[in-house]
Amino acid sequence: MIKNIRELLSTFFSTIGLKEQLSDFLIATIFFASLISITIILFYFLRFIIHAIIKPTFKRRKSKWSEYLYNAKFFSRIAFLIPLLIVKNFIPACFLAKSSGLLFTSTIANISIVFTFTLIINSFLKALTNILSEHSVTKDKPVKSYIQVVSIIIWIVTAILVISALLHKSPTVLLAGIGAFSAILILVFQDSIIGFVNSIQLTTNDLLRNGDWITMPKNNADGTVEEISLTSVKVRNFDNSISTIPVRQVVSDSFQNWRGMQDKGMRRVVKSLYIDITSIKYCTPEEIESIKQIDFMKEYFEHSNSSEVHSKEMINFALLRYYLVEYLKHKEHICLDQTIMAHQLNPTEFGIPLEIYCFTDIIDWVEFEKLQAEIMDHIFTILPKFNIRSFQRDTNKKN
Repeated sequence: MIKNIRELLSTFFSTIGLKEQLSDFLIATIFFASLISITIILFYFLRFIIHAIIKPTFKRRKSKWSEYLYNAKFFSRIAFLIPLLIVKNFIPACFLAKSSGLLFTSTIANISIVFTFTLIINSFLKALTNILSEHSVTKDKPVKSYIQVVSIIIWIVTAILVISALLHKSPTVLLAGIGAFSAILILVFQDSIIGFVNSIQLTTNDLLRNGDWITMPKNNADGTVEEISLTSVKVRNFDNSISTIPVRQVVSDSFQNWRGMQDKGMRRVVKSLYIDITSIKYCTPEEIESIKQIDFMKEYFEHSNSSEVHSKEMINFALLRYYLVEYLKHKEHICLDQTIMAHQLNPTEFGIPLEIYCFTDIIDWVEFEKLQAEIMDHIFTILPKFNIRSFQRDTNKKN
């Protein structure tokens, strides 16, 4: 049929007086335009079928795979590949053997097929990345880094095939000489290569996972790791801003990973306040009797030597530290199997630092801060009962 159309067009152009060379060119142009038109028509027809059948199907079945493949344009690209493969089979019949039209059209078709096939593979890899990122086994692994390496290799192979199609040479000839360009390839992809190596280090040493809460002040990062790619780590900070950190810096610089706290189900509480040194003193008998009425203190005096209780060696600061330890032991959500302390640090010009040190089973940030506030509120409230003052600079005092 195509041969009959060619003969009919050739006869028509000869009848109107066109030269054979011009006639062949016009016939080649007509066939080339017809092939493009057929490709476009078939593409839109197949895409209509996809939208009409496939999309409602995966929505009804709630298939994650189908949804991700659809969103990655996997089916649309297949809809473009099929017409290309069909049309390519008609190209030899549309042009004269060894003609420039045949060579040009075949080259365009081959390059289009290679590019489309590459895009299909990348669409599948994109869908695979999304699936693995949600799977319980791989969601905390830098899957995207490895997928990107595969994608780079695929694009390198694509480039070789396209060049071989343009030069009309076998890909094996180009592969044989690719060693000469290895230095250039390393230079072009050095960031990707280094990023891949660093990603392996992160995974092998289990330094970082998707979902980890990390703090990296140097890069203004304090939030949850959302994505570990080949060259960067994306962190969503708690103010919903995004910090992008090069993988190289994550490996070479220091950062704080709070995963251990989350895995163990406990978090450390370390709070301190300054005590006015002039308020630390021996307790009078009246003060001791008053302190006895405070929760947890009656047991202390009952278990203490009676001579010590009535001596002048009871120091209010020591009694306060004992009370705070007992208070923390009876405080809800404080881990009793971990260290609990209320101790003093080295004196400073602002007084003696009193530090509270313990662990809680609360890891939620808001609830954790609420617990810390409750502890500090209680300490400030209980200080007067021990006749102890916290240090506060007098802002009204002139220098």
